[in-house]
Amino acid sequence: MMDTLADNGEIEANLPLTSTAVYFDGIDQYDFEIGFVQLGSYTIAFSCDTADDPELDDDIIFIKAQDVTLTISGKTETVVFNL
Repeated sequence: MMDTLADNGEIEANLPLTSTAVYFDGIDQYDFEIGFVQLGSYTIAFSCDTADDPELDDDIIFIKAQDVTLTISGKTETVVFNL
């Protein structure tokens, strides 16, 4: 699954719907948030590739991916990546 995901700027079919930065909470977890996503099924993935240029068609390595389904409008979904 992860080998079919693309980053911003690539020409593959599985481009990201959105992307966001991840922030360390200063204690023990990394948080991220996106908003205003239509209901449906998505694959979410994260990378620690800080040298990626989103304007170039370059390779990016995703560390983990997970399928999620948004089913209730207005509800906040929490996703936990267990490494």
